[in-house]
Amino acid sequence: MFVLVHKGRVLVGPMAWNRAMFDGNLEKLKINFLLPRAEPAELPLVINEDTVIKRVEFNYPVYNQKTHYLEGPYWNHEGPVSIAFYEVKPQPVESVKVRLKEIVAENRWKKEVAGTKALVQGIEVTVDTARGSRDVFVQKYLLMADDSVVGWKFPEGWLQLTKAELGAIVQAGAAHVESAFAWEASKVNLIDYSNTLEDLDAINLEE
Repeated sequence: MFVLVHKGRVLVGPMAWNRAMFDGNLEKLKINFLLPRAEPAELPLVINEDTVIKRVEFNYPVYNQKTHYLEGPYWNHEGPVSIAFYEVKPQPVESVKVRLKEIVAENRWKKEVAGTKALVQGIEVTVDTARGSRDVFVQKYLLMADDSVVGWKFPEGWLQLTKAELGAIVQAGAAHVESAFAWEASKVNLIDYSNTLEDLDAINLEE
C-alpha cells in the first residue's frame, strides 16, 4: 500500500500502486514527473522537496470491538515509511446497546433453529426446529385423525407416530423455540438496564 504525501498531508491513499491516480493528482499540483508503470523498487519515491510517494505500514492497537472503535488513520511521515496509526475511542452507550441487541437476536435465531430432542417410544430423537420444518410438523398434526399413524424419518431412523406422539414432538419444538426467545428477552433486559460500557461488556451474548 502507498500514499502520495504533499507538504506533510496525504493526498492519495493508502492504496495499491496506481500510476494513473498518482499522475492525476500530480497534474493538479502542476508537477511534472514521470512515474514508473509498475511499483518502484526503491522507495520512498521523492518527487520534489514537498512531495513524495511512500509505502505504508499500519499500526492497529488492540481494543475491545464490543465497546470501542478506532479513530484514524493519523500519520507519521518522518521516516522512509509512512506510519498509519489509530486511537481507541469509546462508542456511545446507546449505539453499543443497539448493536448488542442485534447480536443477541442473531444468536437467538441460531438457538431457535439448532434443533432439540424429544423422547418418543423410548428413543431420543432429534427434532428439526427450522421454521419450515416446524410448520410441517404442525400442519401434519392438525390434519391427522385421532386414530391414525404417520411414518416420520428422524436422523435416528424411521418411526410410526400416533397423533399424540406427533403432538408431543410439536410441543417439544414449541418449548425449544419459546426458550430461545425467553433467552433473548433476558439478554435484552440486561442490555436495557446497563448504563456503562463496562456493564455492557460484561454481558455474555452467547450463553
